[in-house]
Amino acid sequence: MDKNKILHLMDKATRQADEKKITLEFAVDDGLQYVSIIDDINLQELVDEILTCTISLFSCDMLIFEASGRFTREGFEFYAGARVRDNVSFFDYLEGYSKLEGMVESAGGHINYRRNRIFMIIPLKLSENYDPDDNLGHFLPEEENVAVSKVKLPQLDEFDLQTALSYLGENNLVMETLLEFYYSIDKEISLYQRWLEDIDNPDTLAQFRIRVHALKSTSKMLGANMLSGLARKGELTAISQDAPGARAVIPIIIDELIHHKKIISAVVPDESSKCAYNESEFWQIIDEIVQGADAMDLDVLDANKGKLVAMSIPGELEVAVEKIVSAIEDIDFNKVLQLAKEMRG
Repeated sequence: MDKNKILHLMDKATRQADEKKITLEFAVDDGLQYVSIIDDINLQELVDEILTCTISLFSCDMLIFEASGRFTREGFEFYAGARVRDNVSFFDYLEGYSKLEGMVESAGGHINYRRNRIFMIIPLKLSENYDPDDNLGHFLPEEENVAVSKVKLPQLDEFDLQTALSYLGENNLVMETLLEFYYSIDKEISLYQRWLEDIDNPDTLAQFRIRVHALKSTSKMLGANMLSGLARKGELTAISQDAPGARAVIPIIIDELIHHKKIISAVVPDESSKCAYNESEFWQIIDEIVQGADAMDLDVLDANKGKLVAMSIPGELEVAVEKIVSAIEDIDFNKVLQLAKEMRG
């Protein structure tokens, strides 16, 4: 990939962000410049579009653009996305990404949304004279990616998690996304129940359209094809301004969400499955969080957030830990640093 083109896009995006007084940070794997692909013209357009869209849609303090990839049997998968640090959700801005969705689909890729993150996965063909073995220091081949993914995928009715793996690339990320979906279902149901009472209102129907579109994408990504198809049906009623149709399908969607939540509950960790509290290990985690927040290193913060969530925390520390985890999820480096330092005393 052309390093100069990457730098040009980063410079252009930085100027756009400066105009909106947004701090734009980059987490771009240096190894991308060594990956030789057949044609990266369309790729530059995709990266430009995701940066331009995100900067134009959001009014926030900070955005983080991420780009990386991995070798596959077919070639190379390119990952690019954006995170927002403020307490806002990408699900509220789905319509603004409609052009990007079409571009990504035309390129044979996928685009996925999470609460504070959007990312696209694009399959690329390597140049014939390119040898991936020359660059294992930058990226792992597909076989090694699978090997380092320590979480084993369960067998769940209604979910094809191998499909989810093809979208997300790592077992760990599949399980993280599945659990994130599980914990969002109650809020999802609450919204649909509220909108059901006012679905004749065009504004309510528009809100339903945005949310059910997100449900369609998320459930498709997790291999929940029945739920995704049902969400698509709900989306079509909203697109056609068919309020009676939406009123008929919403209770069915709610029932399916309850059904899917029950299925996922079989693999949701409970307190008894958490690691025992280890005081020295706990404070080492907090120290690493301080260092990660100070260096604005998302990988360090995410890794240590996972360690905190997996540990059985004593009651007197529980509230403080929940605040730190929440701040990490919101990518609020200053708040993470403040809270972690406060815990250290």
